[in-house]
Amino acid sequence: MVWSTQALERYQGIDVSEGVLLCAEAILADIPASCSEEGSRVRNVKFSRYLPPSPTNAKEQHDLVVSAFALSELPSDSLRKTTIETLWGHTSDTLVLIDRGTPDSARMISEARDQLLALGECYTVAPLPNDLPDPTILTPA
Repeated sequence: MVWSTQALERYQGIDVSEGVLLCAEAILADIPASCSEEGSRVRNVKFSRYLPPSPTNAKEQHDLVVSAFALSELPSDSLRKTTIETLWGHTSDTLVLIDRGTPDSARMISEARDQLLALGECYTVAPLPNDLPDPTILTPA
């Protein structure tokens, strides 16, 4: 367990689909209190359809930001770059990017990794366990 017995203080779910957000809210509402230990339920949950701009106040940043399957859904490289910048601006510590196991998604993750490393403010642990250039980027799919 990453955070030992500490409960999450706040959670923000973002999805462009209103149906997905309604489903997430319904699932959360249906979790009985008996299914979790005292104090471990997330109390401050917020759902929205769009990623807000990067916060200007460090108190608004999150320790952990997870983006799952979003990069490959974006229609252009420039929008992906802007989204990566915004996601990075939302974290005070850790950004996790997850996407499909396709050659295109691997390229997008590698480009995001390069973009973040160029900032000089971060270190990577995957898909490569170092901050050197990605040697697989030129490998044919």
